[in-house]
This record gives sequence, C-alpha cells and structure tokens, in this order.
Amino acid sequence: MRVSLIVILLSFSFPLLAQQDLLFVDEQGVLRRKADQKEQAFFGVNYTLPFAYAYRHVKAMGLNPEQVIDADVYHFARLGLDAFRVHVWDTEISDGEGNLLNNEHLRLFDYLIKKLKERNIRILITPIAYWGNGYPDKNERTKGFSDKFNYHKKKLVTNDSAIAAQVNYIKQLLLHINPYTKLSYRDDPSIIACEINNEPDHGENDRQTTEYIDRMADAVRSIQWKKPVFYNISQAYRNEDAFLAAKVDGLTYQWYSNGLVANHTTPGNTLPYVDKYIFTYKDRPGFASKARIVYEFDAADVRSTYMYPAMARSFRSAGFQWATQFAWDPTPLAYANTEYQTHYLNLSYTPAKAISFLIAGKVFHHVPRYKNFGGFPADTTFEEFRVSYKENLSELNTDTAFYYSNNTGTMPKSPAKLKHIAGVDNSPVVNYAGTGAYFLDQVVPGVWRLELMPDAVTMKDPFTDAALNDTATYIIWQKHRMQLQLPDLGKQFRVIQLNKENKFSGSNSDDGGFVTGPGTYLLTAKEVNLSSLKLKMPIGMKEFYAPASMQLPATKIFAETPREHTAGLPLKLTVSALPMPEGEELQLEVNGNKLPLVKQSAYNYEVVIPAAQVKEGDMQLAVSLKSNGIVIKVLKSVRVINRAQKYELFNAAQIQKDSLLNSWWRIKKFPDWNKRTHYDFVTKGENAATYQVSADTFNFDIPFIGWQYSCNMPAFTEQLRDNKACSTVKLRGSAAIGQKAVIRLILVDRDAHSYSHTLTLDGTDSTYDLPVSSFTRSPFLLVPRPYPMFLPLWFMSNATAPLQISAIEKIQVVYMPEENPGVTGPQGYAIEAVWAE
Repeated sequence: MRVSLIVILLSFSFPLLAQQDLLFVDEQGVLRRKADQKEQAFFGVNYTLPFAYAYRHVKAMGLNPEQVIDADVYHFARLGLDAFRVHVWDTEISDGEGNLLNNEHLRLFDYLIKKLKERNIRILITPIAYWGNGYPDKNERTKGFSDKFNYHKKKLVTNDSAIAAQVNYIKQLLLHINPYTKLSYRDDPSIIACEINNEPDHGENDRQTTEYIDRMADAVRSIQWKKPVFYNISQAYRNEDAFLAAKVDGLTYQWYSNGLVANHTTPGNTLPYVDKYIFTYKDRPGFASKARIVYEFDAADVRSTYMYPAMARSFRSAGFQWATQFAWDPTPLAYANTEYQTHYLNLSYTPAKAISFLIAGKVFHHVPRYKNFGGFPADTTFEEFRVSYKENLSELNTDTAFYYSNNTGTMPKSPAKLKHIAGVDNSPVVNYAGTGAYFLDQVVPGVWRLELMPDAVTMKDPFTDAALNDTATYIIWQKHRMQLQLPDLGKQFRVIQLNKENKFSGSNSDDGGFVTGPGTYLLTAKEVNLSSLKLKMPIGMKEFYAPASMQLPATKIFAETPREHTAGLPLKLTVSALPMPEGEELQLEVNGNKLPLVKQSAYNYEVVIPAAQVKEGDMQLAVSLKSNGIVIKVLKSVRVINRAQKYELFNAAQIQKDSLLNSWWRIKKFPDWNKRTHYDFVTKGENAATYQVSADTFNFDIPFIGWQYSCNMPAFTEQLRDNKACSTVKLRGSAAIGQKAVIRLILVDRDAHSYSHTLTLDGTDSTYDLPVSSFTRSPFLLVPRPYPMFLPLWFMSNATAPLQISAIEKIQVVYMPEENPGVTGPQGYAIEAVWAE
C-alpha cells in the first residue's frame, strides 16, 4: 500500500544553540548547563528513518526521506519534545576497519540533525548499535565491522581487532563535519552527549568490562570531546560494579515496563508496572556521582493512554534527567506498524497516545527530581496531573494549559486564563465529533490558532503480526463539528484558513460552533493583521502536516468481542465500520437473529444483545448489510457461561480449545524464555485437560515458576451478577512431579488489589475448597516481567479493599522452591480449573 504525504511546511527561524549551552555532569551526578549551572531535563523519542528498515521502505514507497523527516520532526516540536536519540546503524556507515563511509545514510542523519537543531531538540548520539540492518526483514550483508564480526556482541567488546575498529570509527564519526550545519558532531552544541554503544553484552569478567569502557571513553575524549560520555548499565544487570568503576560521566537505562512483543494488546491495569523505578545498587561506590538517563522506554503492546505520564513521574522520582521513548513510527509506515510492532506512537495514527506523550513531557519537565508521590493508587494524581485506568485517560490541568488524552468531564482549573488546549474527544471546553488530535493555542486574547488532525480509525489490533499490506489504522479526512467554550473567544468569531493547501473553507461562528476539517486555522473574535502574529512556540503559524486520506475498496469491520460472557446478562458490543455506503445500515446477526447496529459516532456502531438471547454455549456473531443481508465480517464467537452456580476463572480444557482462536495469549508465563522450564496443556479426556508447569532446576535465572491468566474481560466484570453469595474459591489440580507441591493462588482485581492463598497439592487430581475469607493481602507477580531485570518483580497496592470475585481481572499460580524445602530435581504442578461458588 502506498501512503501519500501532504506536507505544508513554511520557513521559520529560531535562535540556534551556542557554545555556552554545552552541558556537564557535576560531582553529584547532576547534568547541568555550563553557562548558568542550571539543572537540565529532556524528554523525547528515538527515530530511525535514516537507517535500516525505515529507510528501505520509505524509499520503496517512492517517497522523499527529507520530506518525511521534515514532517515527523515538526510533530516532535508540536508535542513539545526536546530530546532525540537513536542507535546509529554503524553497519551501514562503516567498513570492516571502522572507517566512516560518507553515504546516503550518513547524509540523511546529518539532515535529521539539522532539522532537530532548528527546533531546539537536543541529541544524544549513540554511535554503535551492533545490530544488523534487517529487522523485521532479513539482514543485508554490509561492509561494516559489526557485520565482519557476525554481530557477536561479546566478541565485539573483547576482540582486540573489533575494539580497534570501534575506536577508529567512533573518532571519525564524532569528528565528521555535518554539511548542513557546518559543524562536527563534537562541536555542535545541540549534540549534548555521547552514549558509546547500544545494549552491550559483557559477560562476567569485571576487569575486562571496565577496561573496554575506559578504552572507548578515552578514545572519545582523545579528540577533545568536552561533553558528557555515557555507558549502558541496565542491559548487563549482574556485574554493576564493573560499570560503576568505569571513567564515564553517566549511565544509561531502559524501561520496558511490561515486557516486549506480546503479539497482542496487553489487557488489564498496567499502572502497577510503572509505579516506581528502583535501583538495587544505589548505595555502591560510583553510583551517586554519575548522571542517569533513559535511552529507551515504552509501555509496549499497550493501546491505553494513561501510561506515559506515570512513567515520566517515576523517572523523575528516580532522578533521571533524560528520557527518550522507543520508537516513534515514521509516518509513512505507521498505518501498518511494521517497523517495531511491539511499539506504536505517532501523532497522526495514535492521536490519544500522542497527547498522553505530550502530557508526559510536561510531567518530566515539571516534576522535581526525587519527588515522591507515594505508591499506587495515591500517585495516580500528582501535581497538576492525573492518570486513570478506568477512564483510559491522562490529564494536565493548570491555570493556562488543559490537555487530555480521552473524553473527560474535568473542568479546566481557570477557563478564562487558558492559553493552550490539546486533546482527543470531548471536554467541557471542546466538543468534537472527529477522532484526530486537536491543538488550540492562544496567540493574543481573542485570537487562537487551531490545528486539527485528520481522523485515525483503528481497524485491527496493531500489536498482532504486522505486514505492509495489512492496515492497522486508517487516516480519514472528514468534516466534523467543533463546539468551543472559550471566554475570550466568545460565541461569535471568524474561522480563517492558514495552511496553504487547506481544502476546507473557513466559516463564521454565531454559537461557538463550526464545521471544518484537517488543517490550521485562526479563530478570531476581532480584526487582526496576520503578518504581525507570532507563536511563542517552535512551530510556524501556518505549518501543518498530515498523511493523505486512505481509501478502502469495500466496507471494513473491526470489533473486539469478549471471549466469555455470563448467560442471562445483556451484552453490549461496539463495531467500527468504514467506509459506509450512502444510506446503508448495519445489523448484527446473533445465532441467526438480527439486531440493528445503531450509529454512535463517525465510525462506531453499538448494539445491546438482549438477555434472553444470551444463552449458554458459543454465541456466533456476524455483521451484515441490512439492505441485502450480505455478511461483511464474521466476528469471533463468544463463549457464554452459565454462572448461576459458579463463576469460572480458569478452565484448562476450554483454553486449550480456544487456543485455535488465539485466546491462548491470555496466559503469561514466568520465566518464559528458559529451556529448563516447561509449560504444557495435557489432555485428560474429551472435556478435561490440565495446564502443567515444571522446572528441571531452580537457580538465579529460575527463582520460581508460575503463570498468569487474564480471566475477566470488561464485558464480564462490568455486568457480572452480584457475588455476595460467593464464599468459596475452588481449585482442581495436582502436583505434577512427586507427591506434593506447595503453590500460591493469587487473585488480582482491576484496581490492582491482590490476595493470595497458599495450599498444598497432592499427587492425584483433587478439588480444594478455599474460603474467600482465608485469602489475605499479598503481592502479585509482574508478568510479563519488566526490563531491565533488576526492577521489582512483585507489586502490592498501598490501598486495601475486600476481595470481590466479580472484580478479579487475573489469577496467578506460583511455585516457590523455598516453600517446598527438601525437594530436589524436577518440580511442578498441574491446574485443571479455578472457580468460585
């Protein structure tokens, strides 16, 4: 699929950084500006377009890479970002001896640096990636030294020839003169620091590790590099002392809070995963004097819009001064999310997440280092910020700014003082029928600049298998009504087009409302001289960029049905559809019955399946056209469970059956990457199976074994019957190896309250009755596990609440060797079912 670009970028100028803007790290490990000693903070993204997959496929689309860079960097500035980092693909710009190749990749990187510099976005340069240039394609053979040494990370940091090539290369790269800026990377003040390499693997030899780091740092400083030098410590989490002893100014860290590459959207409340960033070695020599930066972070596989501000808060509480998300999707590739399918961030294609990221940047710059806001859930409201799992919302509310990532009923703090508004959906000051992001910035009292992005319509889970011919999100240019409640603008104002190629004519408002489409506009309650107006922002008044509208050959349907629902309870479903033929209507077919789908918004339709039609068994669903009955989409069936007598939480036989329908993803294992652990469904008859877990041995890598199952989806938890009569949790299972196995059954609700019961399983299948009253507050396991691996693996909420089965969101079953003393050799357990009565 070819994605067109619509780019309107007008020239503008901002003061460039001068040599006095150079930064340094003081003796307390604080990054400061030399000119005035002020403490610094930077927040932004990684972005890869000059290299590898992004470069190849943008070129294959017939697009101009410079125009793509122009547009994406404009969006960085639009979101207020001031930090950029990427691991340079050394394999594409070096030869086997480390000589720098002056080629198209290097030229585009130079151009990107120029555009970032124009927007006052600072740059952390990471010269060595060690990666091949293929992912997610196959690697290409190159002339580079990393290719020469087969991308073997341990060899690249221990082999003398490999190190010599790196020394040669890093000197040449940092002395390279950018033809666009006329400055070397060494002398360009917008490049604030050097991170020597990306995610090295040093093994266990501490002396060799320190010697390598020092040798590379000495090479950087030998060319009169006067800026900070950083090195990655979080990838190798066992021999921290070797890194702390090295002659670098700071250390770099990552945070992938809930794992990577789940191949689906992660369900449930993920705020506990980002409650705190904790160092296990903060009291060791060398730690306090080194600055801390986050080179990469993301809440991977998460579509929700509340995570980024919470991560930014935790970064500041831990003392970080730089954080760059990995990775911004180059806009021409974002429709399919193919570059890194576990990540998804782009203003055009993920507008709500992008506004959440804007808010996160404000958090990072506003919250003082080391400020503590308590633990979850108290820390979901902090300073002028709020995050909410239930509302899927991030929010900033100050006297002059009001930002929100989703529909909100919060009143702005001081409506008459507002100068900046950004959001998606509706609020008390903006009512908008479209799905794209919008920005309102006051130019002078009574005059506002409106920037309106086109609609983004998600039509598949963007974290499933990605391909360029499989669109995850569609861009639609559509007119919608916008209603404003801005005191200084009033009800009567003019709407004037600003960007040159704006296809939507301006209009006047008599009631605070108007209809328009994507573009930039001036909203004015008085006569103004356009040439005299300027924004106090790193963007031009008439600048605008958005991808072109995408055309579909036929109506496309997207709906995420619950895997399970309770018999006898009505079931509400939401269906997204585009494009819809003029005058056509949709209907939902439910086991042969037909119900009208009612349009709720531009692209969404709803239906409530009556309780009488929600009967035990598999509910077959399809969407069809009302006019002719032609089925457009067969939806995933819903398993309707009779919960009149019991509430099923886990059923191995049904999950084994459902694995063909891709619901197996709801089981998350720990550890899930070790060959000495085993997770298997074992069939025990026509309608019976167990989920069997075992480990050959326990050690540092395998401290325990366990799994998590996301048992209750929202359609179930919101409509489940009153569970006051539910007094017992029942578990059917056995010890898988040996005569007995002591396990923990942990129940976690949607507010992250957790409760556990420890029980002993016999060697034969048995049913165990566990009174609800016997469950006690306890921590739960964070799986998928956070990276880096020194971060806490267990979490317990500071709040208390009684255990309610209807609120349980996931269950965990864990086997701890310390709770099974005297047992040697392989150990494990098997679970057939968990339910409550």
